[in-house]
Amino acid sequence: MSEKPKKSISSLGERRKRFAWLVPFANLRITLTLLSFSMILIFVATLEQVRIGIRGAQAEFFESMYGIWHYPEQFWGGDILNFLPIPIPGGYLLGGLLILNLLAAFITRFQWTGKKLVFNSSTLESSCFGSGNLPPRQCRKSPACK
Repeated sequence: MSEKPKKSISSLGERRKRFAWLVPFANLRITLTLLSFSMILIFVATLEQVRIGIRGAQAEFFESMYGIWHYPEQFWGGDILNFLPIPIPGGYLLGGLLILNLLAAFITRFQWTGKKLVFNSSTLESSCFGSGNLPPRQCRKSPACK
C-alpha cells in the first residue's frame, strides 16, 4: 500500500544519471582555472598592445583559440627569456569552455522547479525599459510616452 512517489523527469538525480558525461565539466576547479587563465590572457594582451596595438592584440589573443606570447625584453630576465614563445589559451577557447562549464553546472547541479522556470514578462519589460530598448506595456499605451 505504501507506494513510492514517482520522481519527475527533471529531478536532479535523474538528470545527473542522464547527463553523466557532463558531471566532470561542472567542476568548480575547472571554473576557477578557466577564470585564472582569463586573467592571464587579459594581462598578456594588455602588455602586447604596446607592441602590436589594440586591434592587433584583440585579434591575436581574444579573437583566436590560442595566442603566442614572447616575454618582453624590458622585464627582468627579458634578454634570456625573450626567445621562448609561450602559448596561452585564446578568448574563443576560454569563452567556449566557460560556457560549457556553466551549462554543465546548470544541468547537473541546480534544482529545477516550475516556479524558477516560469518566465515573468513584467521582469523582461522592466529590464528592457531600464536599458532603454523597450518601454513597459503601461507606458506604450499612454499618450505621454509616444
